[in-house]
Amino acid sequence: PPESPPHRAAPRHPPQPQAQAQDQVVAQPHV
Repeated sequence: PPESPPHRAAPRHPPQPQAQAQDQVVAQPHV
């Protein structure tokens, strides 16, 4: 099942960029 490994790697990549984007959005309004 080659669709099993790619599905697990996709959800792991978005959580990283989202954490950085949320930090900047929270830091802007906080300032």
